Amino acid sequence: MDHTDGPSLSTITTLSSDQHRPETTASPLEALNGNYLSADTYDTTDQAPAPAGLSAAGLGTKEDYKHPAGDKNDVDVCHPNPCDKGATCVKSGDSFLCLCSPLHREERHKIEHVQCEDGWTGFEGSCYIHMSDREEWMDAEQLCRNLNAHLVSIASPEEQDFVNNISQDYQWIGLNDKMVKNDFQWTDGSQLQYENWKPNQPDNYSDSGEDCVVMIWKHNGQWNDVPCNYHLPFTCKKGITLCGVPPKVQNSRTFGKKKTSYPVDSIVRYQCNDGFRQRHLPVIHCQPDGAWETPQVECVDGESTFSHLTNQ
Repeated sequence: MDHTDGPSLSTITTLSSDQHRPETTASPLEALNGNYLSADTYDTTDQAPAPAGLSAAGLGTKEDYKHPAGDKNDVDVCHPNPCDKGATCVKSGDSFLCLCSPLHREERHKIEHVQCEDGWTGFEGSCYIHMSDREEWMDAEQLCRNLNAHLVSIASPEEQDFVNNISQDYQWIGLNDKMVKNDFQWTDGSQLQYENWKPNQPDNYSDSGEDCVVMIWKHNGQWNDVPCNYHLPFTCKKGITLCGVPPKVQNSRTFGKKKTSYPVDSIVRYQCNDGFRQRHLPVIHCQPDGAWETPQVECVDGESTFSHLTNQ
């Protein structure tokens, strides 16, 4: 932890919202239990309120979304149109493409290419949510795990800027050396392939147990090792949501190669078996919560349907 600026640390007391925290000359070792970071070192006064939601970032330029190749039967895969939001269905061999309209393309790629649950924001293949509640590092990691996530890991300068700009505040990240001193690891198990330490950090100041890492927003998000019992906001990170195997529909099969997982916004199309007639829309979409839409298609006996119609 960087102490060159002579920070003051304040022991926790019950304060009203308009009171100032008292300054003290306590040393770091005397003030480790239950500390908020002082305004001198990590200024959290007059901070901007945490955003209600996170804005999506630009995530790619691919213009066409190709769907799995289908069975080689004489079936019009574009009728009815399986694409949504004004996209045009175009046959492509045994499959089809959904072509975005020019006006809709940019917004679609920014928001839907990495689709996350409500309250989460997608960036470069992962989903993020910022928590403004102040927690100790271990409690913050556990809260992230309760959401099937971990404290954020950083793999690139672009991800560093994205996370640092989520909120104008200091925040925990998942980096720590709690297991082995000076062997810093991410809680999500990812490789340490990018670092953004402040000069002369990490330093484990005075052997005070600085095993956890804070991102310092006003220093361009540089990192500093600090004691894990400080109370800070934090950001959770997890992989994108996927749908599993599509639900079965009696007397039908799905187009394309069978898969065990599908990205959000994937489209699956059903085809009725020989001798059965299709009723209702034959496509379903993978939704942002990882669940498939309920299939509306029905495959009814063709002969009985014909008999019913001729008897009317």
